[in-house]
Amino acid sequence: MNIIEIPVIGSRYSGKEKFYTLFSGDALRNFEGFDLGLLKLDEENFLYFYFMNIENETYHYLWDIIIPHAVGCVLICEWRDHQSVNDNLKTIEYLERRFATPLHICSLPVSDEMPVSFINEELEHSGQRKLYSFEPENKESAKGILLNVLDA
Repeated sequence: MNIIEIPVIGSRYSGKEKFYTLFSGDALRNFEGFDLGLLKLDEENFLYFYFMNIENETYHYLWDIIIPHAVGCVLICEWRDHQSVNDNLKTIEYLERRFATPLHICSLPVSDEMPVSFINEELEHSGQRKLYSFEPENKESAKGILLNVLDA
C-alpha cells in the first residue's frame, strides 16, 4: 500500500476543507489540531489530506511532523486586505525557510480591492513565482492543483 500525504494549510475560514469535498463525499475525520481526509485512488494508492489552520499556533508542531514527509504542501490564501497579504507572505516565507517540501500557493477568488497584479508582485518579491487559483465550487480547479502537487 502506498500512502501519499498532502497537507493543506489555510485560515479556519478559507474553505480549505472544500478542497477535499470536491473529490470525496466522505466526511473528514477530526483529530486534535487537524482534520484528515482519505481518498482511495486504486487498490494500492491512497491520498491522505491533512487540513491544518494557520491561526492555531498551538498545533504548528504538527507541521514539523507532517510536511517533511509530504509530496507537496498546499497553502490556501485569502487576500482580503493588506494585513492578510502580509500574514500570507509571512507564512509562505516560514514554510519555504523551514521545509524542503514543494509549496503550492493557491488563491481564493480575489476581490476588486486587492488586485491580482499586486498579489503577483508581492509573491515575486518574496521569491515565489507561481500562484494557482482555487475556486471552492469548481472541481476542475481543485483537480488542477492536485495534479500540480503530484507532478512536482
